[in-house]
Amino acid sequence: MAKVCYNSTKHLATKMSPFELALEVEVKQPMDLTIPKKRGTFHKGDNEAKDMAKEYEERKSQAIELLEKMHASYEKQANKLRKHIEFKVGT
Repeated sequence: MAKVCYNSTKHLATKMSPFELALEVEVKQPMDLTIPKKRGTFHKGDNEAKDMAKEYEERKSQAIELLEKMHASYEKQANKLRKHIEFKVGT
């Protein structure tokens, strides 16, 4: 149950939960994982599988881009109070 709670919580950077990123499904409770909401079965052909893979890659790259943007924001905030110090060798 704890895993479902964690994986269904929206991330600050991506604005999506891990389930939404991976499955394109908003999961509110464990039962939501057992009933397909968007897709049918995979026997419809190769094109649907390719389309699903393409959509997944797009979501993945979007999530990576958002996480990198958030990381840069955190880094900028953390570096505001840092002072540059140069050390002299041998003294």
